[in-house]
Amino acid sequence: YFLKLAKKVNKDLDYIGYDYCQGNVMAKNPKYCTQLDAWKNLFTSWIVNSDPQSLIDASIFFDFRMVYGEHILVKELRNHIYQLFDHHHAFFYHFALSIINFKAPTSITEFNVKDVLLPFTGFAKIYSLQNKLAETNSLLRIDSLKSLEVINKSLYDELVFSYNFLMLLRFRSQVKSILKHEHAGNIIHGANLTDIEQATLKKIFNNP
Repeated sequence: YFLKLAKKVNKDLDYIGYDYCQGNVMAKNPKYCTQLDAWKNLFTSWIVNSDPQSLIDASIFFDFRMVYGEHILVKELRNHIYQLFDHHHAFFYHFALSIINFKAPTSITEFNVKDVLLPFTGFAKIYSLQNKLAETNSLLRIDSLKSLEVINKSLYDELVFSYNFLMLLRFRSQVKSILKHEHAGNIIHGANLTDIEQATLKKIFNNP
């Protein structure tokens, strides 16, 4: 039942513009349409191994949240992850390295805004996980980190401004593509930006 439901939902999302994931990281993949114990095993493998692919998989699925059903399932899985963190601190080291090693674009002529957002979402994610925060939205994560005084107001302001600015460029570009009946992707062309927007981007790229 759930696999059939997942296939229908994924198909409908693709139809309205949320393209199928090229890496098959979707609910219609039987690997990810499974029971609680299987999910616990997946997260255990990702956190314990900490190899590049495990980091990618874990980073995606750390953002799980409840949509409908038994809340206890989500709570139990999250508690399982937190217990793993208590005994596998090396995971945070490897996760942090994957963020620190990010190379900002050297030019604003053309770039993938989704890639540029990764340091911001990754930063919010790793500190939220380390502090066992249940938030999955990047801005809410940053708000919680500020409330806990994990980050100061100056860093908070920079993160929020940069994230919102990049998301604005992303949505604006996608809306223009949709209105032209074109694919709504994540590629931003610098020639379509104002001088102020280009200067802002250069500032963000120099301080990822």
